This record gives sequence, C-alpha cells and structure tokens, in this order.
Amino acid sequence: MIGLIMAGGSSTRTNNLEKLSVPKDRPIILRVVDALMQSPQISTIYVAASKCSPRTYQILQKYDIDVIETRGKGYSVDLSYALDQLLYPVMILPGDLPCIDADIISHMSKLYDECHWTEILITEKYAAMLRLSPGITITHNDTLCRYTGVSMVKPSRRFSTPTRRIIINDMRIAANLNTPQDWALLDATHNLAEYNSLGTGRFC
Repeated sequence: MIGLIMAGGSSTRTNNLEKLSVPKDRPIILRVVDALMQSPQISTIYVAASKCSPRTYQILQKYDIDVIETRGKGYSVDLSYALDQLLYPVMILPGDLPCIDADIISHMSKLYDECHWTEILITEKYAAMLRLSPGITITHNDTLCRYTGVSMVKPSRRFSTPTRRIIINDMRIAANLNTPQDWALLDATHNLAEYNSLGTGRFC
C-alpha cells in the first residue's frame, strides 16, 4: 500500500504556521513520514505538496522524500491530481498528525477494502473530550462524527466505488493542527509531559 501525505495547503487556518515544528522535536510532517516508513504495510511514500507551502517543500527536498507537486488549488483538487499519479491502493493522511505512529497505520491498513473508499472518522463527543478545534462534521449511524482526513482507496476505482465510513476514536489520528489554538494545546501538553518526565515522544 502507498502512503500519501497531503501537505499542499497554504495554512491559512493556522495563520501561515506550516505543519513543521513541535518544540524540541522532529518536524510534524516528518513524524507522519516516519510512522509510514515504520509500518510494514506501507511500501512507498509520497507527499502531495505545493509551492503554497514553501518551507514544507524545502524540508521534503532536504530529506529526499518523494513529492507529488500539486497546484495548491484546494484539498479536493490536489488530492484528485495526486491520485491520478498513483496505481496501487493508497492510504491518504493529513500532514499535521503529531501523534501518529506505525501501529495505528498498520491497524487501519487492515481495514482496506478495494470495493470501497474507506474513510476514518472520530465521534464529535471524542473530539470535544480532546478539546480539538471545530472540524467538518457528518452524521454516521445516528452519531455526529468528524473526518480525520485518513482514508484508503484504489485510485483507479475511486469514481465507481461507494464510500464506507469507520469510527476509530484514537488520539493518534484525531489530534491534528488546524488552528493556532490546536498548536497552543499541543505545546501545553508537550510541556506537561516534559514536566512529568514522560519524554518528548510520550506527550500524545
């Protein structure tokens, strides 16, 4: 399975703070790359990026990560263009998941079904518990949910397969950075973890 990280936006919701840095830790986009690299189900990694996020683009080039250059014309347009370049089943992930790891990626990959476009959701109740900023919501099986941005599809069949939605309430895919408030919450959590001697890799 191919891992496709979406990182081509202009970061307007975060006041142009690109999805790069966590204090005293590895850039967030590279955390997602690391998690994919460590998952045995993922064979190849691409990042869909554009010149709208130049610092992100520079980091990807510095670390020799394969980039699909998009035009930065919006998530749907960029995703469609990126999928046009790929042949094999794809796991799509946002580039702003600071808590992601290989275990959750491996777990989700086992849910892939070539007959469906599988979308991973969290419940709105779970998002509120984590104090996440507002996101795009959807009602699924009479439960108010929100998109995580994680999904799986076979590119050549994406226009003809129905959507299947699965709820996974897990902080590793729930906690993303969409607003300055999310960054502040993550930073506070990081500092608390350091204070309690949990180490920088444990704050999520």
